Amino acid sequence: MTVTGDITTYIESFDSEPGYLDWAAFGPLSPVVRSEVHADAELLGTGRRSSVDLVNEHVDQSRSHAASVLGVPAEQIVIQPSTSHGLQQAIYGLSGTLLLSRAEYPALTIAAARAEASLGTMRAAWLEPGNGFVTPDVVREALTDEVTAVAVSLVDFRTGYRVDLSALRDVIGDRLLIVDAIQGLGIVDADYGAADVVCANGYKWLRAGRGTGVATYSPRAVDRLTPVLSGYAGVADGLPVDEVP
Repeated sequence: MTVTGDITTYIESFDSEPGYLDWAAFGPLSPVVRSEVHADAELLGTGRRSSVDLVNEHVDQSRSHAASVLGVPAEQIVIQPSTSHGLQQAIYGLSGTLLLSRAEYPALTIAAARAEASLGTMRAAWLEPGNGFVTPDVVREALTDEVTAVAVSLVDFRTGYRVDLSALRDVIGDRLLIVDAIQGLGIVDADYGAADVVCANGYKWLRAGRGTGVATYSPRAVDRLTPVLSGYAGVADGLPVDEVP
């Protein structure tokens, strides 16, 4: 991923213990993240309306920053508690057949299995590639007319294999492409625009801490997915009082 700005300042922001290498599991919080968290805590502790509103404005700032990383409009960004929450929003809303590998991280496989068992509107079709790599060729051979969506990890959590999203888009055509990008966001340059749904979290390479999940849903995804895990904040016309939209 391209680093912009003062490289010296960027390097100095890594103040964790020397030798830490397990970034794919957890990225130690950066100094600026720790500073902002403490500052927001102090603002929320005042009880002043202006302070609370200032902290709330950071949500829109977060969406803007995520949009710049993913290369999509900010209005397509949704802040989520975790990668799994974003994936569940997409998978539970699917109709038809979802194609994915049994070797994927359980955030994908469990969501697919539970959605199939509980709703009955989608079916999981399982890939079992010999080496665990979900390549465009493997997907091409498994595609059928019934497949409406394909789900993959951008970076495989065990092998580090990176999926070519552009090539995968060429293979699947107009079907939805759902991507678990947590192992790559912030460190891997990828064609995120080739995907319809991208879900990730900031607690690994972005060093932002847990609870910093983000998801993007393309207009095509919004059109084809049926909202299932919905709350009052997700309705189009503001707070629905005395009616259920």
